[in-house]
Amino acid sequence: MTRLKVFVPLDGSKLAEASLAYLSSLRALGELDTRLFSVVDEYEPVESLDFEEAIKREHNLLSTYLRDAAATIQRELGLVCSTRVAYGKPAIRIAEAIDDFQPDLVVISTHGRAGATRWRLGSVADKVIRTSRCNLLVIGPNAAKAAESFPETSHAFRTILLPLDGSDLAEEAIPTALRFADRYGS
Repeated sequence: MTRLKVFVPLDGSKLAEASLAYLSSLRALGELDTRLFSVVDEYEPVESLDFEEAIKREHNLLSTYLRDAAATIQRELGLVCSTRVAYGKPAIRIAEAIDDFQPDLVVISTHGRAGATRWRLGSVADKVIRTSRCNLLVIGPNAAKAAESFPETSHAFRTILLPLDGSDLAEEAIPTALRFADRYGS
């Protein structure tokens, strides 16, 4: 059976966890080698703790969070996931981790921010999408709300939208889209 390397960045939010619901469906593509990844944002101010203490606390929280998520995935789906926590700016560290892990697919949730909120807070998902050199499955906030539990494989990818702009880069996604369409009857 084919192996599929899957990379899932998580920030501790319920919205980010919606990405995990798709692991069940992705198993139909082959055996999954999955990595869960989080970043301690060293540039996010913490008011009541000194910097070193705050960074250490955040690392411990994210490490525990990822271990718990991996344990749930193993219990619910029978999949073993590796976990890793890095330090720095999330979008940069995620892009570096993707380059290091070289996944076949990145499954990432987006908060769907727009306007001034997006400008003020930025969009980690948008930066990852723009810099990634591999296939991405982007889970929007509306899809995230619908994925409260692990979905049935038969419902996950009924329809596939593949935006193409005529470039060679865009066309590199066609084989993956065809693989999905074939496997799921999309």
